[in-house]
Amino acid sequence: MAKLTRKQYTRKHLFLGVVVFMAVVLVVTGIAIWLLLGSLSQSTNGTLGVSSVAVSPMSFVDLRIDDVDINQKDNSIENAFVFDSRYNDDYGRVTWDKVSYEKLSITVSGTLRNAEYLGRLYYVLELPSGVVEAAKEGYLDISEFYDEEWKPREVVPPVDTKNIREDDEGTPYLSFKFSISLKWGEKFGRENPSDYFDRPGIREEVSDEEVEKTLNEFKDMVMGYSMLNGTKPTFALTITASPNQ
Repeated sequence: MAKLTRKQYTRKHLFLGVVVFMAVVLVVTGIAIWLLLGSLSQSTNGTLGVSSVAVSPMSFVDLRIDDVDINQKDNSIENAFVFDSRYNDDYGRVTWDKVSYEKLSITVSGTLRNAEYLGRLYYVLELPSGVVEAAKEGYLDISEFYDEEWKPREVVPPVDTKNIREDDEGTPYLSFKFSISLKWGEKFGRENPSDYFDRPGIREEVSDEEVEKTLNEFKDMVMGYSMLNGTKPTFALTITASPNQ
């Protein structure tokens, strides 16, 4: 099979939507919860050669988030980012509600077929506008995925792109697995609010009313007007396999 000479690529677009959240944020209860599930679409681009149109043979298969097939609509805490109290935090003013809990990381895994053409593997994470606004206000840290102008940046995951194997039919493939993690921001001392608001000093300086107000402002900022018009905030994760030259 001829080597590809132009910028041909195969992409996977994971469109993930917020499906559940706690209606009210109260001191001594959980913060809020958003479960994310996805569907899949794919586009493959080619370039015009001298005598023919060459289409990239690379393709992603068995793409999963937290080991859940992204074609499945899973409403559980798997396949999800969750903004909530820390697991098993029963102490203080903001506590675990024994239902949902913090989960700021997802694990993406899959296989790239015909990987001998691979030059570079990267992804772009486009977060909902409310999450970006929350990051601008210091509630969250998304600097790994956004540049100084608050535009999504390309991220190269820690995948050994030279670790190519062959299947039983002799087709080269690359198996990959990596995590994507959001972080709490400076407004919460870069830790879960259920810990931050119970920290010595903060506990005395920040009243219960201020804690409740801050958490509700954070929730409202992330959700935006979605619950008023019946829509759900979404983000998109695009994984790209760029060919060698």
